Amino acid sequence: MGRQPYAGEFMVLNIPCYLIFDHTLVDTYSFAGLPPGYTAGLAWVPQGKTLAELAQHLHLPAAAPTDLHRAVCAGDGGTR
Repeated sequence: MGRQPYAGEFMVLNIPCYLIFDHTLVDTYSFAGLPPGYTAGLAWVPQGKTLAELAQHLHLPAAAPTDLHRAVCAGDGGTR
């Protein structure tokens, strides 16, 4: 990894992890401490009308929309 860790120091690799959900979650449940249906405080959450648009907002590689769609479908049991 380039340099040796100091005594007691840990070298970790940061791997991005995303929570991907649709408007149904926001409309039905609380998210980020906000009441259900409240979206005014969610400007900090990357959003997109399609998975391709979301991948672009997340600065994912060009192949990411396909990979993202595959991952969402696998996790949701058949999302289109």
